[in-house]
Amino acid sequence: MNINLPAFGIKIKLTGPEQSCGSITSDLHEKGESPELKAAIDSIEGLILAHACTGMDVKSPSYVCGIETVVLKVMNQYT
Repeated sequence: MNINLPAFGIKIKLTGPEQSCGSITSDLHEKGESPELKAAIDSIEGLILAHACTGMDVKSPSYVCGIETVVLKVMNQYT
């Protein structure tokens, strides 16, 4: 199953039994980003993927709004 979120080019591919595994890609990483920003973005992507793998509705407007909020906070913190 593929999930495309309407924020930051986030794409999730769920695989495995009952779609409990997967991968995530996004447009969030920047060339030359600081190690702190890389770690923060990796953590956000990991949490989104974990939520999707456990069946949370990561496409809901409130969830996507939360993603946008935390990403903007992280970007302001580390750029």
